[in-house]
Amino acid sequence: MGYLVKNFVDRKEAYKNKPLDRLLDMLELPVLSYGTMSSYPPYEKEVRGIRLKLENDLSIHRKLELKKTPVLLNIFF
Repeated sequence: MGYLVKNFVDRKEAYKNKPLDRLLDMLELPVLSYGTMSSYPPYEKEVRGIRLKLENDLSIHRKLELKKTPVLLNIFF
C-alpha cells in the first residue's frame, strides 16, 4: 500500500493528462480486474473514474470483513 501512496498519490501531477496506458505501464503491479465508477444521480450515466483491483475478489472481501483496507487504485477524472 505504501508503494501506491508514494508512487501515485504523492506523484499524481506526473500522471495528469496522460493516457491510461502510461499509468498502467508505470504501475509495475499486476492489475487483476478493473471497472468504471459511475456518478451519482442525476448524472449516473457519466463515468467519474475507474477502479483497478490489485488483488482477487476473495482477498478483498476478507479484508473488508476484517475491517482492513484492500488494495484498490481509484482513478478519478
